[in-house]
Amino acid sequence: MEKKVGLLKLGGINVKIVEDDVTCELVDCIVVPEFNNCASYGGVGGACARRGLGKGLEVYDKRAQQKPFAYGDALLTESGRDKLFLGHVVTVGVPAEEQFAAVFKSVYKIVCDCNQRPYATIRRIAVPELGTGIIGSLTQEQSARAIIGAIDAFSRVCGATIVKEVVLCAYKTSTKPAEKVLSDDSFRDCKFEVGQKIFDPVAWLHGMGLEFSKA
Repeated sequence: MEKKVGLLKLGGINVKIVEDDVTCELVDCIVVPEFNNCASYGGVGGACARRGLGKGLEVYDKRAQQKPFAYGDALLTESGRDKLFLGHVVTVGVPAEEQFAAVFKSVYKIVCDCNQRPYATIRRIAVPELGTGIIGSLTQEQSARAIIGAIDAFSRVCGATIVKEVVLCAYKTSTKPAEKVLSDDSFRDCKFEVGQKIFDPVAWLHGMGLEFSKA
């Protein structure tokens, strides 16, 4: 299947929007949404574990259980695969009024960490639609605004950068909300906003493995 692509350059960083599984992108760092007190093995975390990247999840899990992270924190770890890193961002289980800020702050921090990585090894980063999962409170458009807004802020503050591309991945859904954010420039100087996604109890039951089969 041909990927749908949207593209914009912010400073020295290309921002690309694709319809793809974030773990399938050929990048140097995969961003993984995490709880503040343990690793998340559902969604992106589960996909990473199935692809042999569990070492990074274990490192994060141990650190988080020893001392919980604050919402919006980030941690860069090795993944268990040579030359591939995991960028853990604390964006799961965040209250709706703090979700947008947590995504913005954690993406900004992880891009900073990747840019400061010794030997300039991280040039391409893949990011899922953070805050839009089963218990997330952001719409796709809000998530894109927070993610791209953080990259824009980083590019304006830092100028020259080792990181050359950030790929925003929409998994099994439309890329149009994120493309709209690119086209209308609503990510520029964005203000933190309250999550507006409607909670879907059926999707939650399905995600938790609690759905009932028909008799």
